[in-house]
Amino acid sequence: MQKLADILTALRQYIKQYHWLARGYDNHLLADRLENEMGESLDASIDRIKELALAAGEGEQIAYADNSLTGALEILKEIPSPTDTKTETVLNNIGMLIFDYMKESEDYSKRLQGQIFKGAIDNAIFGIGEDMMRRAYLLNIQLQGLVK
Repeated sequence: MQKLADILTALRQYIKQYHWLARGYDNHLLADRLENEMGESLDASIDRIKELALAAGEGEQIAYADNSLTGALEILKEIPSPTDTKTETVLNNIGMLIFDYMKESEDYSKRLQGQIFKGAIDNAIFGIGEDMMRRAYLLNIQLQGLVK
């Protein structure tokens, strides 16, 4: 679950970065909306995953800030143009991070096969995934409006 938490942490920090660096009034309003609408949800999702990992006995390292931030940094290094603050780039990168979460949650679920707590963890990671898919849909609508 470490990788799932790292992806969510990277996404959370990336949205904060966009909020702080947004150029122009429209971009700042979008950044505010992303921060307000996704921030609290991401914080709760990160907390949920980390608590489940601790409950499942995956080790305390998931709770350490240096571990989380290092993992998030590695993920941010993998996205194209992580410091580009153009709205189109930011929305594409957020979509990419959401896709990475969805893929990793599927992979992680497969590795849980036969474990007694698989259903509980699947419920959490796929519930978070459902929320992410809805957000990706809304971001895509926003992105289509920019491209026109």
